[in-house]
Amino acid sequence: YEKFHELFPIILTDNGVEFSRPDIIENNGTHVYPTKLFYCDPGHSEQKGKIENNHEYIRRYITKGKSFDQYEQDTFTLMFNHINSTSRELFDGKTPYEVMKFFNPEFMNYFNIHEIEKTKVILNYKLLKQKKNDNSNISYH
Repeated sequence: YEKFHELFPIILTDNGVEFSRPDIIENNGTHVYPTKLFYCDPGHSEQKGKIENNHEYIRRYITKGKSFDQYEQDTFTLMFNHINSTSRELFDGKTPYEVMKFFNPEFMNYFNIHEIEKTKVILNYKLLKQKKNDNSNISYH
């Protein structure tokens, strides 16, 4: 729990229901440096910069309006391992994984984040179907 607040001292987000209780995110005890949650102005997603691109990737797996409640953490980890193993123009062709590994390799280990071989990256709902049907063929790392 303390590691979360160490790694995420500031969070900038929209007014989605998942962030409707900032006290739960910010409340981290008396001996831990606090996490502060800030909201973009309503209707101004451009204030979050490139994070909107990740929303587009997520919707390749889980369509808008579908609840995330049915998914376990390992499903999200798998999904983001694939998303973050995709080259980005923003990073001069490097992947988010490569950039984070350079700046903070501890972060990768703590959250069980692994790079997916570029030829094995799956960026659509088939990854979750494959996971549900047969875990043995999925690239976790």
